[in-house]
Amino acid sequence: MPVTWILESNVFSERSFNEMVGHLKARDYPFHVVRMIPFSHELVGATPDVCGPCVAYGSLGVQKLAAAEGWKPGVWTSEAFSSTTYAARLGELFLNHELVECRFSDAPDKVRALDWQTFFIKPDSDGKAFAGSIVDRTEIDIWVENLRKSDLLAENDFDVILAKPQALGREWRTVVVNGNIVAFSFYREFERPWMERSIDPEALATVERAARLFAPADVYVADVCETNGGMRIIEYNTFNSAGLYACDASAVIDAVSAFVESRQ
Repeated sequence: MPVTWILESNVFSERSFNEMVGHLKARDYPFHVVRMIPFSHELVGATPDVCGPCVAYGSLGVQKLAAAEGWKPGVWTSEAFSSTTYAARLGELFLNHELVECRFSDAPDKVRALDWQTFFIKPDSDGKAFAGSIVDRTEIDIWVENLRKSDLLAENDFDVILAKPQALGREWRTVVVNGNIVAFSFYREFERPWMERSIDPEALATVERAARLFAPADVYVADVCETNGGMRIIEYNTFNSAGLYACDASAVIDAVSAFVESRQ
């Protein structure tokens, strides 16, 4: 039975979205385009009628819709996407393998104990509560205090990881399906966006090596970067909510569809 794709509009780049829709039409794959109300995760309009296998692609709202409707496989996500999990499995191949884990509310005290003036912080999970970034002590103090004053700290007090800032060169995104890299994109160089469908052979080999050590799911996204110490895995991401940058969206759809159909 063919795979039905659920695509959410207005989430990722128009280029990738149009490429995906165009390829789905060209290959005559069944698909539905949906819209979710921001922040509420509620669907606009009627729920698509899906029979058989389904892949959802969009925001966290689409992931929740897939789970609620019982669409299979729907999405590929689990606790295996936490930074602490793959740090333990990848070791020094992971950029922030020397991370420190704590609750968000404890971050100000933790960085002072470590004597870090600036540091990298991101949620430990792949829930995208906020994007990973480099901040300083003053910023984290204000952030935590504002949430506390607004009585929002308790509901946002999740596990985060802290790490020393590192200088990065080029960065690439790869899509991995059943252990094979099916698409890639160069997306940043020295913190400057740079979209191009290319990848350094060493970066490709690093993702392949990491996949042999630990794969968080059958389908996932792996970001890899250039550092002074060689290529490193930046993070693993749930495929279903990860932008494709300049990746070959057609190749991604074909590879994911073929994999899902092979498991029926």
